[in-house]
Formats: sequence, C-alpha cells, structure tokens
Amino acid sequence: MKATLIVIILFSDLLVSNLRAGSYSEALTYLKTRQLDKALAAIDASIQSSESAAAYELKGRILHAMGRTEAAMDSFEYVTRLEPRRGSVHFYKGEVFFKAKRWSEAFHTYRHALEIEPERKDSILKMIYCLVIMENYPIAHQWLTTLDPTNDLKPDYYFARAAMAYATENPEEYVSVLRQARTIYSTQVFNRYEPDLLRVVQLIKNQRQESESLPATSGS
Repeated sequence: MKATLIVIILFSDLLVSNLRAGSYSEALTYLKTRQLDKALAAIDASIQSSESAAAYELKGRILHAMGRTEAAMDSFEYVTRLEPRRGSVHFYKGEVFFKAKRWSEAFHTYRHALEIEPERKDSILKMIYCLVIMENYPIAHQWLTTLDPTNDLKPDYYFARAAMAYATENPEEYVSVLRQARTIYSTQVFNRYEPDLLRVVQLIKNQRQESESLPATSGS
C-alpha cells in the first residue's frame, strides 16, 4: 500500500513536471511564430504549476511583444527579485528601453547584462546601436573592437560595423559590410538581425532631417 502511494506521488510529480515543461515550450514556440495570445495563455499555465524565473522572463518577453510595456517590466522586475544575477532578464529589460527610445537607460541595462554574462555579445551590439544614436562614436568604436569578426554563428560584428558606417556617413562601407554578412551567414540569421539595424538607420535619418530643418543661427 505504501509503495503504491509512493509510485502514485512520483507519477503525479512527473506528470506535473511534463505539463509545465510542455506549456513553457509551447509558449516559446507561439512567441517565435507571433501567436501572442496563445503564447500568453501557455506561459500562464506554466506559471500556475511553477513560478520559475525562466517562466516569468518569457512572460515578460511575450507582454513586450504585445506592446504591454508596463506589464512586461513588472514581470522582468519580478525575475530580478527571484534571480538578481540572471543576465538575460537585464538584456530583455534593455530591449524595453530600446523600443521606447530611452537610449541611455537601454545602454546601461545592456551593459549590466554584459557584466553578469560576458559571453552575451548581443548586449554589445545593442550598446553600440544606442551609442551611435546618441552620436557617441568614440565609445561605440571602442566596443566594436571587442566583437569577433570571425564568429561564424552570430553577425554582431558586421551589424555593429554597418551601424557605425552609416552613422559616420560612410555608405560604401555600410553596403560592403552588409554584403559580407549576407555571404557569411544564413538568410535566417541575417533576417533576424536586420530589423534592428534598419530601425537604427531610420532613426539616424530622422535625426539628420530634423537637424537640417532647424534654422541656421548667425554669429553676432
């Protein structure tokens, strides 16, 4: 009788664990395919069975993708209370600031993520994006030198260099660097990185147009 009860308890625990893992996996898949309502429902189901930092982090990413910025930040802040040294959640907090055009806050949040997880080179790329938008080119160039152009898995170096080239008005280098990236990396990888770069390019264009539209000031 006692042995049977132990087996039932172990089976129940295993079933709950599998359901939790399944809900988390489903939520991640739905997020990647932009089925955001289904993603949120799946991650909520996962959280009901276990309030893990990973689950709340994923919930924050889903809410951010849905445009629910405050709720996303609440979820990320909860993760930092559960696991203060979880570098990925600071990166995703940086993403919220980046989308909101809060460049200085985004930069420092990405940098904090990098301090916790030095292998996160995507943090450096986003830091460089923030710096070029803020027109801090010397510091951006310093960070560019820390990226590895021989990394054949992630094109952070090439996209950072392209952003620098465009920001410093070197269109030939911009085109050349992106052409190199297209030949080195798969279309899937390139397309995953391109939207953020294009957003940075558009922001720089807007800044230039605003600057050009300002009336010229004459000396006294």
